[in-house]
Amino acid sequence: MKKYILLLFLLFSLILAGCGPKTTGKTDFKIITTIYPLHLIVNQIDSTVTSDALIKGSISPHHYSAKPSDIVKINRADILFKIGGPFDSWIDDIVSKNKIDIKTVNFLGKMKISEDSNPHIWLSFKNSKKLATITDELLNEEYPNNKSNHKKNLNKFISDLSKLESEWREKFSELENNKVILYHPAWKMILEELNVGITTVIKNNPQKNITLKEMRNIIDKIKESNTKLIIGEIQHKDPIIKRIEKQTDIKVIYLNAIGSSEFQTYDQFLKYNLNKIYYGLK
Repeated sequence: MKKYILLLFLLFSLILAGCGPKTTGKTDFKIITTIYPLHLIVNQIDSTVTSDALIKGSISPHHYSAKPSDIVKINRADILFKIGGPFDSWIDDIVSKNKIDIKTVNFLGKMKISEDSNPHIWLSFKNSKKLATITDELLNEEYPNNKSNHKKNLNKFISDLSKLESEWREKFSELENNKVILYHPAWKMILEELNVGITTVIKNNPQKNITLKEMRNIIDKIKESNTKLIIGEIQHKDPIIKRIEKQTDIKVIYLNAIGSSEFQTYDQFLKYNLNKIYYGLK
């Protein structure tokens, strides 16, 4: 009889445990992100959540083509994080074509930013804090028992970024010449936040070729403004940069706007790129 009562008690306890909120242990909840920086933010807010990114390294979001393994990843995920707008609209086609039932978070929409605006919101101190805050809110819905950890991690994330922004603004202000030319507007927001001078942007749309007249105008601006650095990206190795470099004394560096698995944290990813800009100008 005692054994019977004990078994009933254990069974009742298991039922209660199963009905309760999700706990703080390692979860089977999965998030898939379109780009690697979003994965880094998820991981820093809650490392118990399994997350992965479709695009990392030198792959350009503008030329991404889903592999069968990517379709599997999306299918197995509970939530999809995307930037939104034309930037990663290809993910909507993949989800629709493969009839994948998945909750999708559109960050441009969540942040009430126009889809026609610069979509590189993760390359901004201000916007990356908002991305982390929204991520915190979404994870709190799934794991209310982790709320205190999420809050602590969010506060650290924001604090670390504020400190990083202050440090780099001071470093760039000490340079005699901190003017740059951007190949593409990806780094425009964060450089403006750091008071780095942007002479011009070579291509607002990487898919569009520039004319000879436009190239001459860029070369003239380089000479007139005494700009010493072009910032390119490993995702866009455009021959036009080499042509401009050959016709001027300008230095060229290539940044990684998407990030890769070598970066374990978001601030590490930013530091790597900001360091390259700084020493490119120094």
